[in-house]
Amino acid sequence: TVGTDAAFYFACTVSITDVSGTDDFAIGFRKKEAFNATLDNYDEMAAFNIISGDIKLETILNNAGTVTTDTTDNWADAAAKTVKVLVSAAGVVTYTIDGVAPTTTAAFTFDDAEVVTPFVHLLHDSDVAEATIITSWDVGYQ
Repeated sequence: TVGTDAAFYFACTVSITDVSGTDDFAIGFRKKEAFNATLDNYDEMAAFNIISGDIKLETILNNAGTVTTDTTDNWADAAAKTVKVLVSAAGVVTYTIDGVAPTTTAAFTFDDAEVVTPFVHLLHDSDVAEATIITSWDVGYQ
Protein backbone atom coordinates (compact mmCIF):
# COMPACT_ATOMS: atom_id res chain seq x y z
CA THR A 1 0.00 0.00 0.00
CA VAL A 2 1.50 3.29 -1.12
CA GLY A 3 2.00 5.69 1.77
CA THR A 4 1.64 2.92 4.38
CA ASP A 5 4.24 0.31 3.48
CA ALA A 6 7.97 0.85 3.18
CA ALA A 7 9.52 1.18 -0.30
CA PHE A 8 9.11 -2.01 -2.37
CA TYR A 9 10.17 -3.51 -5.72
CA PHE A 10 9.47 -6.18 -8.32
CA ALA A 11 12.41 -7.68 -10.24
CA CYS A 12 11.97 -10.20 -13.03
CA THR A 13 14.66 -11.97 -15.06
CA VAL A 14 13.39 -13.11 -18.44
CA SER A 15 14.70 -14.55 -21.67
CA ILE A 16 12.75 -14.12 -24.91
CA THR A 17 13.53 -16.34 -27.90
CA ASP A 18 11.98 -14.06 -30.56
CA VAL A 19 11.43 -10.48 -29.39
CA SER A 20 9.62 -9.49 -32.59
CA GLY A 21 6.79 -11.73 -31.36
CA THR A 22 6.02 -9.60 -28.30
CA ASP A 23 3.04 -7.33 -28.87
CA ASP A 24 2.81 -6.51 -25.17
CA PHE A 25 5.11 -8.00 -22.57
CA ALA A 26 4.53 -5.89 -19.48
CA ILE A 27 6.26 -6.37 -16.14
CA GLY A 28 5.54 -4.04 -13.24
CA PHE A 29 2.90 -2.93 -10.75
CA ARG A 30 -0.77 -2.20 -11.28
CA LYS A 31 -3.61 -1.25 -9.01
CA LYS A 32 -5.15 -4.24 -7.27
CA GLU A 33 -8.29 -4.75 -9.34
CA ALA A 34 -9.94 -7.41 -11.44
CA PHE A 35 -7.88 -8.92 -14.26
CA ASN A 36 -8.29 -7.17 -17.59
CA ALA A 37 -7.20 -8.79 -20.86
CA THR A 38 -6.52 -5.33 -22.29
CA LEU A 39 -3.43 -3.87 -20.62
CA ASP A 40 -4.44 -0.26 -21.30
CA ASN A 41 -7.71 -0.65 -19.40
CA TYR A 42 -6.24 -0.74 -15.90
CA ASP A 43 -6.88 2.23 -13.60
CA GLU A 44 -3.25 2.65 -12.49
CA MET A 45 -0.07 0.99 -13.73
CA ALA A 46 3.70 1.47 -13.97
CA ALA A 47 5.55 -1.14 -16.00
CA PHE A 48 8.17 -2.06 -18.52
CA ASN A 49 6.55 -3.10 -21.78
CA ILE A 50 8.69 -4.93 -24.32
CA ILE A 51 7.15 -4.47 -27.76
CA SER A 52 8.97 -6.11 -30.69
CA GLY A 53 12.29 -5.73 -28.87
CA ASP A 54 11.81 -2.08 -27.90
CA ILE A 55 11.91 -1.59 -24.13
CA LYS A 56 9.27 0.95 -23.20
CA LEU A 57 7.87 2.30 -19.95
CA GLU A 58 4.10 2.51 -19.70
CA THR A 59 2.10 4.29 -17.04
CA ILE A 60 -1.55 4.92 -16.35
CA LEU A 61 -2.82 7.30 -13.66
CA ASN A 62 -6.46 7.42 -12.56
CA ASN A 63 -7.88 5.67 -15.64
CA ALA A 64 -6.37 8.22 -18.03
CA GLY A 65 -4.75 7.16 -21.29
CA THR A 66 -1.59 5.07 -21.26
CA VAL A 67 1.59 7.15 -21.41
CA THR A 68 4.36 5.33 -23.30
CA THR A 69 8.03 6.34 -23.04
CA ASP A 70 10.61 4.70 -25.29
CA THR A 71 13.70 4.02 -23.15
CA THR A 72 15.70 3.75 -26.42
CA ASP A 73 17.07 0.51 -24.95
CA ASN A 74 16.40 -2.71 -26.86
CA TRP A 75 16.07 -6.42 -26.18
CA ALA A 76 17.78 -8.83 -28.60
CA ASP A 77 16.54 -12.29 -29.55
CA ALA A 78 17.43 -14.98 -26.99
CA ALA A 79 18.82 -12.39 -24.55
CA ALA A 80 18.12 -12.55 -20.82
CA LYS A 81 17.58 -9.32 -18.92
CA THR A 82 16.51 -8.36 -15.42
CA VAL A 83 14.01 -5.54 -15.25
CA LYS A 84 13.16 -3.99 -11.91
CA VAL A 85 10.38 -1.58 -10.95
CA LEU A 86 10.95 0.21 -7.64
CA VAL A 87 8.29 2.15 -5.74
CA SER A 88 9.19 4.49 -2.88
CA ALA A 89 7.05 4.66 0.27
CA ALA A 90 5.55 7.85 -1.23
CA GLY A 91 4.69 6.06 -4.52
CA VAL A 92 7.49 7.45 -6.71
CA VAL A 93 8.44 4.87 -9.36
CA THR A 94 11.94 4.26 -10.75
CA TYR A 95 13.23 1.55 -13.06
CA THR A 96 16.39 -0.46 -13.80
CA ILE A 97 17.47 -2.79 -16.60
CA ASP A 98 20.22 -5.17 -15.49
CA GLY A 99 20.86 -2.89 -12.50
CA VAL A 100 21.17 0.35 -14.48
CA ALA A 101 18.60 3.09 -15.09
CA PRO A 102 17.11 3.06 -18.60
CA THR A 103 18.70 5.46 -21.10
CA THR A 104 15.43 7.44 -21.15
CA THR A 105 13.06 7.24 -18.21
CA ALA A 106 9.67 8.61 -17.16
CA ALA A 107 8.41 10.29 -14.00
CA PHE A 108 5.44 8.60 -12.34
CA THR A 109 3.91 8.50 -8.86
CA PHE A 110 1.14 6.18 -7.68
CA ASP A 111 -1.65 7.79 -5.66
CA ASP A 112 -1.32 7.77 -1.88
CA ALA A 113 -3.12 4.78 -0.29
CA GLU A 114 -3.19 2.92 -3.62
CA VAL A 115 -2.93 -0.85 -3.20
CA VAL A 116 -0.75 -2.23 -6.00
CA THR A 117 0.27 -5.73 -7.02
CA PRO A 118 3.12 -7.04 -9.18
CA PHE A 119 2.07 -8.47 -12.54
CA VAL A 120 3.27 -9.93 -15.83
CA HIS A 121 1.19 -9.60 -19.00
CA LEU A 122 2.20 -11.28 -22.29
CA LEU A 123 0.39 -10.84 -25.58
CA HIS A 124 2.03 -12.52 -28.58
CA ASP A 125 2.23 -10.77 -31.94
CA SER A 126 1.26 -12.69 -35.08
CA ASP A 127 4.74 -14.25 -35.37
CA VAL A 128 4.80 -15.37 -31.67
CA ALA A 129 7.58 -14.72 -29.16
CA GLU A 130 8.24 -18.47 -28.86
CA ALA A 131 9.91 -19.41 -25.56
CA THR A 132 9.46 -16.58 -23.08
CA ILE A 133 10.99 -17.85 -19.86
CA ILE A 134 10.87 -16.18 -16.46
CA THR A 135 13.93 -17.50 -14.64
CA SER A 136 13.61 -15.30 -11.57
CA TRP A 137 10.79 -13.35 -9.94
CA ASP A 138 11.55 -11.35 -6.80
CA VAL A 139 9.20 -9.04 -4.90
CA GLY A 140 9.97 -7.38 -1.61
CA TYR A 141 10.80 -4.32 0.43
CA GLN A 142 13.79 -2.22 -0.55
